Amino acid sequence: MTNRLIKITLTLTVLLLASTVSAELVINEVLSNEPGSSTTLEWIEIFNNSSFLKEPLGLYQIKAGLTTIRLPNADTLSGGEYYIVCSRLFASGTTPGFESYWGNNSGFWGDNAYEQTIKRPYDVPFSLNNNGGTVELQNLFNQTISSFTWTISGRDGYSWERVTPRDSRILQSADYTGSTPGFLNSVSFTNHDLGIDSVAVLPIDGGSELSFYVTNRGVTPITDGTITLSTIVTGGFEVPFDELTLPQVEVGFSLIIAESYAIDGLYQTIKAKLPPDDRARNDSLRFIAAGSSYPPVIINEIMAAPTIELGTEWIEIKNVYDQPIDLKNWQIGDNSTLRLIDTSSLIIAPNEYLVVAADSNLFEFFYSSFDGHLHEPDSWSLLNNDQDEVRLVDSYGLLADRHAYDDSYGGNITISRGEEEGLFGYWGRSEEIGGSPGRINSILVEPSAEGLKVEINPTHFSPNGDGYEDEAEITIEAPSAESYKIRLYDKVGRLVKTFVDDEPLLKPAYIWDGRDDTGNRVPIGIYILHCEAVGVESIKKVLVVAR
Repeated sequence: MTNRLIKITLTLTVLLLASTVSAELVINEVLSNEPGSSTTLEWIEIFNNSSFLKEPLGLYQIKAGLTTIRLPNADTLSGGEYYIVCSRLFASGTTPGFESYWGNNSGFWGDNAYEQTIKRPYDVPFSLNNNGGTVELQNLFNQTISSFTWTISGRDGYSWERVTPRDSRILQSADYTGSTPGFLNSVSFTNHDLGIDSVAVLPIDGGSELSFYVTNRGVTPITDGTITLSTIVTGGFEVPFDELTLPQVEVGFSLIIAESYAIDGLYQTIKAKLPPDDRARNDSLRFIAAGSSYPPVIINEIMAAPTIELGTEWIEIKNVYDQPIDLKNWQIGDNSTLRLIDTSSLIIAPNEYLVVAADSNLFEFFYSSFDGHLHEPDSWSLLNNDQDEVRLVDSYGLLADRHAYDDSYGGNITISRGEEEGLFGYWGRSEEIGGSPGRINSILVEPSAEGLKVEINPTHFSPNGDGYEDEAEITIEAPSAESYKIRLYDKVGRLVKTFVDDEPLLKPAYIWDGRDDTGNRVPIGIYILHCEAVGVESIKKVLVVAR
C-alpha cells in the first residue's frame, strides 16, 4: 500500500511539471499607478500565449511584493485569452472597483459587451508600489514562470505593457484610456496599425480647436490615412461633417494634425474615425468639444492674499449660461495643481455666484453678512501672492476659464473681473476692501498706457429715459501717474460732475447718465470733460446733452 501511494504522488508531480513547462502564461500588463488618488484600482493581467492549451489556473500563484496570491482552482485560461487579477472588483460606496471603472458600473460582471469578452476578474486585496516593483507568476513549487518589472511610476492612471508576450521589454501604455485590460497591448506592433492616441480640445470663440495625435504602430508605412469627423446626434447616429487627409506616417512615427471648427451650443459629442486596420480599438475616438456658448461658468473674483483677520483664500465663479450648471467633477486650482470642487452634484443657477473657499468657517466669520452660495472643497491649491494663475476646468477636462496675475495687491483687495457697464472683459483690483463676494464687482485698474487717451460714446446723447442713448460711456487709457482727475464742466467753467478726484487708480470706463453731483439732471447744452494724469498729461473732450 505504501509503495502505491508513493507511485501516485510521483506521477502527479511529473504531470504538474509537464504542464508548467508547456504553458505559455505570462504577466502581460500591470496597473500600479492608479487613476487619481484611488487605492483600489490596481490590477495584473495574465495572458495565455499558446494557441490551443487550456491552463488550469489553480496550478499557479502570483507574487506581488510581499503578497502571494494563489489563483482559483475553478478557473482555466485558454490560448489567446486574458485574465485579470484586481485588488477590488466592484465599487463600495465611493470606493471604486475594476468593474466600476473599466466596466459599466452596474455592480455585476458580464452584462455589457466589454465584460463579456474576458473572464470574470479574480478579486483579491494586494498593493503595488507606484515607483517600481516586480510581479511574478509562479508555479506551486515557487518557480518563476513569468516576471514583470517596472522602475518608475510613469503617468497617473497609465499601465505598463509588455511589447510582446515573449519580449522582456516593458513600456508605458499608449492607449487613449491609459490601459488595455483584456485587449492586445497598445505597444504591440501589428502589420497595419494607425491609431488615434488622443484628441486635445481647446475652446475658442465660436467653437473648438481640435488637435489629433496619430501614431503608426504597425510595420508598414501609412500613405492613405484619413480622419473622418462626425457629430453624434439623438439616437447615437453619426453625421459626418469633415474629412482630414493625413500625410504619410512612417513606422513608429507620430504626427499632430489640428483644425478649428465653429460648433453650435454648449457641448457637442464628436467621433473621429480612421479607416479600419489590424487593431480596431484605436481606430476611433469619441470626445466632447466646446461650442459657441462655452464657457458656461467663469472665474469672477480671486482673493489670493488674505490678511490674518480673514485667514482664507477664496475664488468666486459665476454661471454666465442661461441654464443651471452642475459643477460635479469640475476642478479649480492654480498654475500647477487642480483640485476637485465637488464629487457630488453642485448646481449653480443662471447668473448665480459661487464662492469656493479654502476654509468656509473663516470666510463666514469675516463676511458675516454674506448670504450667497458658499462651498468648501475637500482640498485646496494654495495661491501665490504674486505671479500665479487660477484655472477652472470642467468635468470633461476642458479649460473653461483661466486668469493669470502678477500682483495680488494685499490688504484684502481682490483681483476682480469687471461687471459694471463698460467694464466687461476688464480685470482689475476691487474697489472695496474685502472685494464683493456674491455681488457685482466694482473694479479699479492701474493705468499703463503710453499716453492719455479718452473716448466718449456717444458724444451727443439724450438722457431722457426713452431707452435710446440715455447714457454716455467714457473710456480711458492713461499713463502711469501719481494720481488722476476726471471732472465735467459746463460751458462757462462751472464744475458739474466729479468722476475721479486725485485717486491713484482708474476704472477702465465711466458711465454718465446726464446727472450732476447732486443727482439732478443737467440742462441740454455743451459740456467739457477734463481728464488729467497729474503731472504727466491732460486732455479735454466735448459732450453734448440733447433732448
